[in-house]
Amino acid sequence: MVFKTKGQGNWRGLLVGCLLCLCATLCTFAQSGSTTGRITGTVKDPSQAVLANVPVVLTNVQTNEKATSVTNARGEYTFSALPVGTYTIEADAQGFNPSVSGAINVAAGQSASTDFSLTLAGNVESVAVKAGSFENAYRVDVLAPATPLGPTPIVNLPYTINVISHQLIADTHSRDFKQIAKYLPLVSFQEMQGPEILRPETRGMQGTNMQGDRMDGMGFAVTVPFALEEYQQIEVLSGVGGSMYGPSNPSGTFNFVTKAPTEDRFNEAEVDYEGRSVMTGHLDLGGRLGPKKIFGYRINGLVGDGTGYVTNSQLRRQLADITLDARPFAHTTIGGNFSFYNLWQHGYPGWFSYNSTQNPTAKCTTVNPAPSGYKFGYNSGCYSTLPVNAPDPERQGYGQRFLGSNTNNQIAEVKLTHDFSPNWHLNLGVLHQISYRNLTTAVNALFDSKGDYQTEAENIFQGTISGRFQVKSDLGYVTGKFKTGSVSHAVVFGSTGYRFATWGPTNSLTGTTTTSPTAKFLCALNAPHACYANINDPQIDASVGYQPYTGIYALYVSSIIHQQGFNFGDTITLTPKWLLRVAASQDWTWTNNYKISGVYPAAQQRVPGAGNYMSQGVSPTGSVLYKPRPNQTAYVTFADSIQAPDIAQANSGSGASEIFVFNASEPLPTYRSTEWEVGYKVESQRMNFTADVFRIRRPFANAFGLFGYSASNPSNACGVGGTLTLTGQNCVNYQIIGQQVNYGAEAMLSGNVTKSLRVIGGITALNPKLTDTVQYLPPGNPYVSPTCTGLAGALVCPSYVTNNKNFVGIPDYKSNILAEYQLPVLSTAYFTFDWQHVGRRAADDINSYWVPQYNTFDLGGRYSARVFGKLATWLVTFNNVSNVHYWSTLGPSITNGQVGANLAHMGEPRLITATMRYEF
Repeated sequence: MVFKTKGQGNWRGLLVGCLLCLCATLCTFAQSGSTTGRITGTVKDPSQAVLANVPVVLTNVQTNEKATSVTNARGEYTFSALPVGTYTIEADAQGFNPSVSGAINVAAGQSASTDFSLTLAGNVESVAVKAGSFENAYRVDVLAPATPLGPTPIVNLPYTINVISHQLIADTHSRDFKQIAKYLPLVSFQEMQGPEILRPETRGMQGTNMQGDRMDGMGFAVTVPFALEEYQQIEVLSGVGGSMYGPSNPSGTFNFVTKAPTEDRFNEAEVDYEGRSVMTGHLDLGGRLGPKKIFGYRINGLVGDGTGYVTNSQLRRQLADITLDARPFAHTTIGGNFSFYNLWQHGYPGWFSYNSTQNPTAKCTTVNPAPSGYKFGYNSGCYSTLPVNAPDPERQGYGQRFLGSNTNNQIAEVKLTHDFSPNWHLNLGVLHQISYRNLTTAVNALFDSKGDYQTEAENIFQGTISGRFQVKSDLGYVTGKFKTGSVSHAVVFGSTGYRFATWGPTNSLTGTTTTSPTAKFLCALNAPHACYANINDPQIDASVGYQPYTGIYALYVSSIIHQQGFNFGDTITLTPKWLLRVAASQDWTWTNNYKISGVYPAAQQRVPGAGNYMSQGVSPTGSVLYKPRPNQTAYVTFADSIQAPDIAQANSGSGASEIFVFNASEPLPTYRSTEWEVGYKVESQRMNFTADVFRIRRPFANAFGLFGYSASNPSNACGVGGTLTLTGQNCVNYQIIGQQVNYGAEAMLSGNVTKSLRVIGGITALNPKLTDTVQYLPPGNPYVSPTCTGLAGALVCPSYVTNNKNFVGIPDYKSNILAEYQLPVLSTAYFTFDWQHVGRRAADDINSYWVPQYNTFDLGGRYSARVFGKLATWLVTFNNVSNVHYWSTLGPSITNGQVGANLAHMGEPRLITATMRYEF
C-alpha cells in the first residue's frame, strides 16, 4: 500500500493510512499460530510503586544466551518470541538490591509471568559496593525514552552510541561539557567565545549552534553555558543522524537527559572546592508525594563563587532546576522542567587568533613601527603563525580581569508519556529556551611568527557574536512492536522540529579613539594598557575596565531558522540472528534574515535581509544486523542526510581592509552528507566492548584564495568589467570548494578487568582530509594550472597546496583510559587514574606546521562511610598533575569556513578539586 502526500494537508491521511496498515498486520498476527512463548512481569519498589526504566536481563539456562529489556512507565517488561525452554530473569535498579528469579519454563504459545519487588540497597548496613556496580554507575546500557531510539538496549542498535552517566559526572568533578568530554575519546568539541562556550562533535566533523543537540529529545542551543549537575546522562550518537533527528551536521547527535523525580525520597548535599578559592554548594532533592505517589519532584540548586586558577579571576555559578510530574492515570505521566543557570567567568585566558596562508611563499608587505609608549610594532598585511607550544594559562595578561562572560540560560519544557499497551507508547514534548550572552572576551590577535599580538575585546556589539538565542522546539513519537507472520517489527514514527532565533546589536561598536567609550582595542583605553604584547610577555591592563555591555545597546531579531520533519523507522527481525533496520526523515528547513536600516537610534527599523532560503529533502538510513548471540551485534550501516546550507558572509571592513564578497549573504545549495559504518558490540555482565570503522563525507565551503581589485576602479570588483590586480581591496567568492572526507576507527571498553580493577577507555584513529579543493586566482598567477576554468575574470583552479591535507585542529589519534582500583583493606575506598592522549594536529590549511601531541594525567580517590547513620562520601582529584601546557582546540573562527582567522584556546592547568557529599 502506498500513500502520497502533497504539502501538509495530507498529514492526517498519511497517519490514518499507517494506522490502517498497522491494524491489518495485527489482525494477521492474531490469526496465526505460534511455536514460541513469552515472559512478562512488573518491577516494583518496597512500597509496591512501579519502577520505570529498570534494566531486566533474560538468561537462557540451557544456552546461557542473554537478552536485555527495560521496564516501561508502568514498571512492565516483556520478552516475546522466546524459544521453548527454561529461563531466569534478573532486575537490577540503581539504589536497590538486585533480584534474580527462579527457573521459568516457557511452553509453546503460552505466557509466563514473574514480578519483582526490589529492596532498597540502603537497608544493608555495609556500604561495600557489590561486584558489577561500577558498570551500573559508569556504564549505561539503555537509552532514555522520548527519542526515536529509546528506550532500546544500545547493544541492539546499529550505530556507535556512548553514554556519559550521572555517576561519572559526579565522581570526576566535571561541571561542564569540556571537562567530561575527555572520558569519551570518540567525542570532541570546538571552543567558541569562552572556556564553556563550545560545540560538541564526533568523528572530526564541525558542530553548529544547535543542529544535532537535544535536551530530552528536543532541539536546544548548545553554545551557551549549562551545568552538568542538572543532567542524568548525556547520550552521544556518532556521525550522521538525520534519518532520526532531522537535518544536521554529520557531527553527531548529543541528547542531554535531565534528572527525573526519584521513586523514593532522595536528599543529597554537596560542597566543592576548585581552583584557588572557588567554593560551590549543591543540593539535589527528589521523591514522590500524594496517594500512590502520584506527584513527583526533583530539585537541583547550586551556588558557587571564588577565584579561579588565574590571579584576580572570578568564577560564579548559579543554578535553579526543578522537575515535576504527575501520574493522573495508570498509564499516563505528565511532567515539566524549568532551569535557570547563570555563569560569570572573568579573568580567564582569552583565545589567540592567527591568519595562516594558503600561499607557501607569502610574506609580510607592511611593517608599522611601535607607537610611542608601546613595546611592539604592528605588522599589517602579514600572515601569522601560532606558537606550537602553548603558554602557561595561569599567567595573567592573556585575559583581563574585566573581560569575560556574563551569561544565563533559561529552559522550560513540558512532556507527556502514555502507554497504550505494553508494546505501544506515546511521547510528546515542547521546549522553550532563551539565552542571554553578554560576552566580552579577550582576543589576542597574532600578527607575525614571533608571538607578537594585539589584544582586542571581542564583544557582541561588534556584530560578530549573537547576543541572545531563543529556541522553540517540539517532539512527538509513537513507538510500537508487532509481528507480520514470523517477522517481528519495532517501529517508530513521529515529528520533530524547532524555531531558532538569534539577536544581533542594532548598533555595532566602531570607535577606536582614546576618548571613545565603545573602543574595540584595549590600546585605545587610558594607560596603562595591554594593546601590544608578546606571548612570552603578556601585559596586564590596570585601567578602570572595559564594560560596554551595560544594556545601552539594543538587540533585534537578526535571523530565524525553521526546521520541521517527519520520520519513520522499523527494526525488522527476520530470524533471531538476522535483522534489518530502515529509517528515513522527510524534512523542511528554511530561514528568514533581517537587517537594520536607518540612522541609529531614532530612525532605525528592522527590514528583510538577504540570505533567505528554503529547502527540503529525505534523509534515509539502512542497516543489516547479525547477532551471533543475544548479547552481541555485528552491523553494517549506510546513512545519507541533508543539512541546512551555509550562507556567504556579508561585505565587511573599509578601505584597504575591506573584504568584498561576490555572493554576499547568499545561501549555498543544500548540503548532503553520507556515511558508511561497520561495527561490532558485545555486552556482558562484566565487560562492554564496541568497535567500528567508518567513512564520512560532507561538502566544505570557504572563500578560498583571496584576490584583489583596484581601489581606484570599484567596477573591477571580482573581475567585473576589468582585470584583477593583486593590490587594493580584497575580493572573494564563497562557495563549496571541496569535500571533507574522514576515515576512522573507534573502540570503547568498560567494565571489570579484575575483581578490584575497573576501567572505561577508548581510542579514536582519524584520517581527516580535504579533497578536491579549488581556489580562485587572477590570470598570470604562478600557481595557475591548465585545468583552471574562468569565473568573472578570475580563474577557478585545483588547489594543490590544500588538496588531501589534514583538516585544521583534528588529531590523528585520541585516547583516554580511566581506571578505578578498589583498595583491598578498605572496601569503600577507591583510587582513580586517568590518562588522556591527543595526537598532533595541523595548525593551518596547507599543513605547513603542526601542534605537537600532548598527554595529561589525573589522580584521585574517594572514600565512603556512615556518618550519623547516613552515607557520606569524600572525593579529591588532581587533574593534569604534570601541569602540561597545551592548546585544547584549534579551529576556524567561523566553523563553516568563511573568511576569518583560526582560533586557538589554551587547556586547563593543574587543577585540584575536592568534594564532600552527604545523603540525608
